[in-house]
Amino acid sequence: MFKRKKSSSFYYYITMALVIVIFIIYTAWNNDKEENNKAIANSVVEVLDSALKRNSAMALFASRYINSECTPETVRQLSHYAALNGTLHSVNIVKDNKWRCSSLEGSHPVDIELKNDNNQFHIDQVTKDGIELYLVFYPFKNGSVVVSVYKSSLDRLLQAFAMEMKINIDASLTPLSGSHTLASAEYPFWIKIDSNKRFSSFLRDEYIPLIITLLCYIAALVIYAQYRRHSPVLAIKLAIKNGEMEPYYQPIVDIQTGCIVGAEQLVRWLPHNHDIIYPNEFIPIAEKYKIVSNLTIALMHKAVDDLKEIRIKTRHSFYITINASPTSLEENVFINKCISFGKKVKQLGVQPCIEITEREKNNIPADVIDLLIANDIRIILDDFGTGNSNYESISRMKPACLKIDKIFIDSIGTKSINESILSHIVQFSQEVEIPNVAEGIENITQHNVLKAMGVQYGQGYLYGKPVPLDEFIAQLQGPGMEL
Repeated sequence: MFKRKKSSSFYYYITMALVIVIFIIYTAWNNDKEENNKAIANSVVEVLDSALKRNSAMALFASRYINSECTPETVRQLSHYAALNGTLHSVNIVKDNKWRCSSLEGSHPVDIELKNDNNQFHIDQVTKDGIELYLVFYPFKNGSVVVSVYKSSLDRLLQAFAMEMKINIDASLTPLSGSHTLASAEYPFWIKIDSNKRFSSFLRDEYIPLIITLLCYIAALVIYAQYRRHSPVLAIKLAIKNGEMEPYYQPIVDIQTGCIVGAEQLVRWLPHNHDIIYPNEFIPIAEKYKIVSNLTIALMHKAVDDLKEIRIKTRHSFYITINASPTSLEENVFINKCISFGKKVKQLGVQPCIEITEREKNNIPADVIDLLIANDIRIILDDFGTGNSNYESISRMKPACLKIDKIFIDSIGTKSINESILSHIVQFSQEVEIPNVAEGIENITQHNVLKAMGVQYGQGYLYGKPVPLDEFIAQLQGPGMEL
């Protein structure tokens, strides 16, 4: 049973959880921003590097005119190179530290003062006729090719990145300082990323997770307010005590004849003034909080009474399977209850069986299995081929029957791996002479395929859904199925 706490404690813890989740979301967002800034800086550098590499190829073509006279043909060729790239202002030849030829100026000297380091690769930023330019000097053997690039063209590239990523980008020909600064490995320029980390940006970027978190917080408060008087565990205990856990029975048929030969006892929670609650909603809770044994014992008591009524009304001979959790079979009290149940139903002419699912590795002692078998309680291994249920389980659990999981039945006709596994399971069962029950049969095609494979027993909606006792008795009293 859950310990009941004061409301203030719950509100404190749930609010702290809200703060922690928001902090985690903010930290993740901040880290993503950092990584994103690095990626953006690398992308920007790659774009600028690529542009300069294209210019380098242009300079290589133009270098053939370094030793040529600045004729109209030379000017025409330089103009042609400049026109190939929309970011270029001009292509120029420099020799002996003098402007020799230009795609724009021809043989007239360009009105830009040259420095003395023109025999080395470098980039200068200048203004000519009110236009900002980058002069990229590519040195060759007897001179240099100077590619003049519109600064505005590179600025547009940076602005496109900045607008798309909602950040600020600075480019410089001199080193920049800051945490998001990156230098090109090939060219003398630096990039600096300045992201917007205001809290408003965080709210804008992460509004969906924040809304979901707040909705979860509100939902938790509503659920707590609604169920604070009773915990789920206590509600299940009360349901067991008040007889709200109702046994349902699903027929197991002989596939070859269509006759009912057994039944699996299942459970439905029928709370007063409430819709039916299915096992997947409460069995995991019962297993987690160690009250599933109490539930199973209550169902065994009801099964004995139900089997007496079945015996009186139908005189039908069959076997009954009770689902038992592996952890329950580690409890002496539960084991004794199983043995007592087995003796009572044997007196009614019904074969008792315990169905064990190995979704998780169990620790049922070997002597417990031997004790159950010695008392003529048969072991059925459920969901064979899934979870921890495998060939090793057979020698350990000594089952009288193997249940083939529905996932394999659903694979019939799909030519999938599961269909191949189904064939191997059936073949293996026949080789070791352990009968099997195919679960989840829903159509006649599946029935016919399994019948042809030699599967002995079947269970599923084709033969009948889990139903209350009176409906199950009506099935037993009926003429049987024509398949």
